[in-house]
Amino acid sequence: MYIRKIFPPLIILIMCMGKSIAVDAQQLLMAMENLPPASVAFQQKEKITSIPVLYASDFDPEDDGTADESLLKQAVAKKIPDINYKGVAVLDWEEPGFTVLEKGDAQSVLFQETLKKYLRLLALCKQLRPKANWGYYGIPFTSYWDSAMVVNTNKQIAPLIQAVDVLLPSLYSYYPQGTPQTNNQAYFAANASAMAQLAQQVKKKWYVFIWHRFHPSNEQSGLMLIPKAELAQHLLWMKKAAVQNSMEGFIWWGADDYYYKTGSAALKREVGKKSFVKYWNNTITIYGALIKKQLN
Repeated sequence: MYIRKIFPPLIILIMCMGKSIAVDAQQLLMAMENLPPASVAFQQKEKITSIPVLYASDFDPEDDGTADESLLKQAVAKKIPDINYKGVAVLDWEEPGFTVLEKGDAQSVLFQETLKKYLRLLALCKQLRPKANWGYYGIPFTSYWDSAMVVNTNKQIAPLIQAVDVLLPSLYSYYPQGTPQTNNQAYFAANASAMAQLAQQVKKKWYVFIWHRFHPSNEQSGLMLIPKAELAQHLLWMKKAAVQNSMEGFIWWGADDYYYKTGSAALKREVGKKSFVKYWNNTITIYGALIKKQLN
């Protein structure tokens, strides 16, 4: 689950009507699979709800931007067995479609066909689980550097933003605090402010996807644990920049087991000679408590 690399003040100009916003206490949701029993017990104790994610591998195994609707139906039945499920449900279908929707010519045939694919997949999911709150991971788009791109891009995908039930922008951490040529505060604050404004305009709920590790696009720090104080500061910047009480909360994503099994040097160093499962449980417990502390 990767995001786009927002900086100065942002004004999103999409005006439409959708489901009304009803904000209570902010929530922490988790979008992680295959958690060990101790982590599941921690979730239950802290009343952190797990939500389903339908990954591209579930319905686009060739990763070519063509969804297999029969596979999608199977994945929905497996991951959301309750036909009356009312929670957040996530579609994660990033490439090659995101590149087209983010950087492509909105008047081109390719762009319009890609947009129709995303709308079609969403419509099918709504048919299968009509009571769920469906959204695409990473929609609306965010950016680390290019605020103009974000404004224009999200205007171009207005039909998709109107169609989803919930907005699910992603604000992962790219650079450790103090890294040259970065301004993390501006990144988190500008994006959160823009997303809050957009959510108010389209009258939809919104959550921010977060991760306890630095984004792997950073060759030096990618997949390293974010220091706890830094992560807490990142969350605080987002909350302060968002319109008061407008953000529903955070969706905490992670895949430590996948990255460990596929040989991440950062995880291998952190785990060392310890049991990976114990390390994983400890990480979930410590970072879960930290994130919950930042909520209202």
